[in-house]
Amino acid sequence: MDPVVFGRFVGESASPGEVRVLPSARTMLLLTVVALSVVGCRDEPAPDRAGSAPAAIRANPTGLSGQQQDLEAPGGTVSVRVPILAVEGRDFANYWCPEVLAADGQRLFRDEEGFPARFNVYWGWDDEQRLWVYNTDDGGVWVYSEGPDGWGREAWRPDGELEPPAGIQAHRVR
Repeated sequence: MDPVVFGRFVGESASPGEVRVLPSARTMLLLTVVALSVVGCRDEPAPDRAGSAPAAIRANPTGLSGQQQDLEAPGGTVSVRVPILAVEGRDFANYWCPEVLAADGQRLFRDEEGFPARFNVYWGWDDEQRLWVYNTDDGGVWVYSEGPDGWGREAWRPDGELEPPAGIQAHRVR
C-alpha cells in the first residue's frame, strides 16, 4: 500500500516520483502533548512569591517581596490584603487598593488612591511594621505606617532616612 500524501512543504518542490508523507494530525497532537508535559515538569515546586524580607528569604530563595494576600507583619498584630477594586471616575477601571487589617480581620485602613491594576505591585513588611509597596508602573515605592491619626501612605524618597526591605529593594534594581 502506498503512503498517503497530505501535501508538500511550502517552498520545496518534490522531485519527480517523490512522495512526501506528513505525520497525521493525531500523531502531531500526541507529540505536542508529550512535549508540553515534559517541559512543564519540575523537580521542585515553584517559589512562593510572598513575604517580607525575612519571611521571603525562607519561602522564596530570591528574597523578593511578593503578592501574598493576608500577609502578616512581623509583630503579628496587623496584616495586609491588596484587592483589585473597581474605581469609577478614574483613568483606569480597576486599582490595587492596599488594606491594613487588624489581627481579628477588621479593616484599619484602605488606600483609596491605589495603583492601576493593569500594572503590578509587590508588597512586604519591614521589621518596624511598616508596609512597603513597589509599583511597576512608575517604579515608585510607597511606605504605609501608623501615625497618631491612623494609617497613611507616603512616597519613599531614596535620599531619606528609611530603607525599603530587601525584597522591595530587589524589585527596584531588576
